Parts: sequence; C-alpha cells; structure tokens
Amino acid sequence: MTTIGAQRERFAIIFVCTGNVCRSPFAERVARWLIDNRLSLQDANRVITRSAGTHALHGAAMDRQSEMHLRALGLDAAGFVATQFAADTVSNADLVLTATLRHRAIVVEHHPPALKTTFTLREFAYLLENLDFNAHQLPADPILRARTIREFVRDSRGLNPPLAGQDYEVPDPYGKDDSSHAQAARIIQEAISGVIDRLWPLDDRVARIG
Repeated sequence: MTTIGAQRERFAIIFVCTGNVCRSPFAERVARWLIDNRLSLQDANRVITRSAGTHALHGAAMDRQSEMHLRALGLDAAGFVATQFAADTVSNADLVLTATLRHRAIVVEHHPPALKTTFTLREFAYLLENLDFNAHQLPADPILRARTIREFVRDSRGLNPPLAGQDYEVPDPYGKDDSSHAQAARIIQEAISGVIDRLWPLDDRVARIG
C-alpha cells in the first residue's frame, strides 16, 4: 500500500486509451523519455509513468505499427504489456491523461474523485498552453511544481474558448492503415512535448524528439 508520505514524494501520470496497445503506450514511452532527459536522475525517478486500457488486450505487446512509429523516434516498447484499467489504477494517480472524452468519462465513472485530476491529453495540453505562469511563483521542487500547475489547469477549465469535440481527442489507429498510426503518433508527440515543456521546462540540456 502506498503511504501518504510516499505519495507526496512522487508524481504519477497514467495514460488511458481503449486497448492499451497503441495510443496510451506510445504516450507513456514518449513521456518517459522526455522526463528522463529533462530532470535529474533522482527527480526523474520520482515521476511515475504508466498506461492502461478501458478494454485492454491484457498481456499483449504494443501494436506493431504504433511501435514502428515509436522506433522512428529512437525509442522502443521493450518490456511493455497491455494492462486493464481499474479504479485502483487511478486512485493514487496525480494526473490521468486519456485519449478521448469517452475514456475520461469512464475513468471518472469508476473513480469519481479522479474528476479533479483527469483530462484528455489534448485538453490538458491546450489548457496548459493558455496559462500565464508569470503571475505565479512556482515551487522549485519538480513534484510540487507539477502539482501546482495541475491545480492551475483544473481551475482554468471553462475559462478558455472550448475546442471542437474532435480536437480534444487522439483518433484510434488500431486496425487501420499506417497513415492513421502516423497521425495518432504526431498528435500524441506534439501534445506530450507541450505538456512536459510546461511542467518541467528545459534547462541547459536540450531534450526534444523529432
């Protein structure tokens, strides 16, 4: 069991899609790479990244086409196996980022307290992009910084012009042609890069993909 003290020492991000073989593992691996190259080893280890599927192909490897686009970024899916989403998946999460609005609704249906910490990936990136941090003194500690920013994002819901429905979502490429996988990979990469850039800005090291 995770203690309250341990929770305060880490920031857990959970990515959720349907089968947990395309969108959410791609997002998880890209986020992990950026975090590991953005923060010190000690601080990077305090940020946990995981993924799950609302209807996961439990135990399956990452989809071959999605993995191909991951490899094109110099990353890989070694050791990944699909995991079924459950309420306890997000009960200790600090931030849940879903592929679609339906996934977001499922997360909240299973664990209502997650309403405050669950967004679609593109929604969170959009809200972050429109926040002005200049008026705020953000904590230096990366975990406290991330939690503070998450609260700012939560409080900004409804204060920005709404996106069109499809602009909140990452289209599902599963079982489709390579152009669909390429589109999903591009959307995820852009959104994740924006999120990580805002949560943990670049220092003297340049860690970018693409």
